[in-house]
Amino acid sequence: MRNRVVFGLALGLAVPALCFAQGNVAGKWSGEMPGRGGATQPVVLELTVSGTTVTGKLTQGQGQPVDIQNAKLDGNTLTFSAPGGGGGRGGGGAIPPEFEKMVGQMTSETTLPQLKAFLNEGGTIITVGSATSLGYALDLPINNHLLVRSPGQPDRQLQGEEYYIPGSILRVAVDNTQPVAAGMDKQVDVFFDNSPVFRLDPDASAKGTKAVAWFDSKEPLRSGWAWGQNYLEGGVSVVEANYGKGKVYLFGPEITFRGQPHGTFKFLFNGIYAPPMTNGVVP
Repeated sequence: MRNRVVFGLALGLAVPALCFAQGNVAGKWSGEMPGRGGATQPVVLELTVSGTTVTGKLTQGQGQPVDIQNAKLDGNTLTFSAPGGGGGRGGGGAIPPEFEKMVGQMTSETTLPQLKAFLNEGGTIITVGSATSLGYALDLPINNHLLVRSPGQPDRQLQGEEYYIPGSILRVAVDNTQPVAAGMDKQVDVFFDNSPVFRLDPDASAKGTKAVAWFDSKEPLRSGWAWGQNYLEGGVSVVEANYGKGKVYLFGPEITFRGQPHGTFKFLFNGIYAPPMTNGVVP
């Protein structure tokens, strides 16, 4: 039997790296960080320095403060990891002592090599929502679709006044000839909450990466509201990628949100049972 792994809604692979103009990082720092779909959210970081040890708390959006971990100060650059809470309604909150041993951190140094080995041996990894950041960590041939691209100008993130789609129903086109989309219609409604949207590199197909579902309209809104929905056109919402002998699925929309969007449950279960490619491509 092949090994399988299914991820939930949040995978904190990226380790924040902050650059300070001066060596002393102690104090309270505030700013913004990229969120899902190119949106930004406010961040507050309170740091304490004792000798070479840096500790502190991170607050994202309206969430509760969480302790930073594995903080390392190299010159004027601070790197750290933080539990994947902090943001959203209710935030992180305290973890009962009996469950603390069950909480771990996703790191590029320790976890990522294990995931790569798992894929190379024929495993399947399913990611949903923000967990799709794993695709970037694996160097899959993908990019963020939700960028403003102007000739002669650097790409930039869309701002909140240009694009914002919280908790709405959108329609995507689906390649239902793919095993992961078996039994689905060619047009499917998905639950979209400022979800990731991808752009495939020109050589994606040659590297075993392809689009399974995408936005084929400037007005995909079906229910709710969508500011700047025209930016979605041409963006890929579901990606399938070969990696080694295994396979990775990136589901941008919330395909199982609170057990409600029955129309997209097939994506999850097909992904679990679909066979991996026997001749995968390692990016």
